[in-house]
Amino acid sequence: MTFAGRFVIENGNESDECYTYLKGLYEFDYDSFLYEVRNEIEFMVDDENPIALEDLLNEFDYVENKEDLIELYNEITEQ
Repeated sequence: MTFAGRFVIENGNESDECYTYLKGLYEFDYDSFLYEVRNEIEFMVDDENPIALEDLLNEFDYVENKEDLIELYNEITEQ
């Protein structure tokens, strides 16, 4: 369904957070996020017109520290 979120009821107050699937993983389960991003990068790089690193980083503009993304990209493109 490509979305993620959290709904919390605390002391009678309700709050909810809605995200795209990958952003939800980023917020709630970073290891799973990196696993899914690895798969995305492999798919994007395997194409006839592979994605450039800058474009990839723009796809994940919500990621604060981009070092893990850069490392994944370099691992996959250097194979």
